[in-house]
Amino acid sequence: MFQIHADGPGSPIGAGGRYDSLLGRFGAPRAAAGFALSLDHLAWALESIGRDEPNEVRLLAIGASEALLAGLRGLGVPCAAAAGADADALAYARAWRFSHVLDVASASLLSVADSKKKSVLLEPQALVSHLS
Repeated sequence: MFQIHADGPGSPIGAGGRYDSLLGRFGAPRAAAGFALSLDHLAWALESIGRDEPNEVRLLAIGASEALLAGLRGLGVPCAAAAGADADALAYARAWRFSHVLDVASASLLSVADSKKKSVLLEPQALVSHLS
């Protein structure tokens, strides 16, 4: 067994080892090895040495239709639909490093970084102009 450690998280960013008896449990006894990376711990380690993700636009949309999301994606905007209330969406957006939260019901766009909210038109082209 092995673990990969880095400054920052205090937990392994990766781990693995041999799993020789695993496949035997399924009728195919043979040697096996594997590993897994913890993407959250890896991001934490990279951040601790100053290699953070660039400030890219990433949109979390509350109440958006599939057509609106598809239109935004077609214009190159990474976006995801949010499930839940506005407060839950903001916490989720912060945790997963979204740059903006779009609330379709109130036609408003919130910048996660500075918490500034502005009214917007709910059309993909119009929204893209507000995301810079």
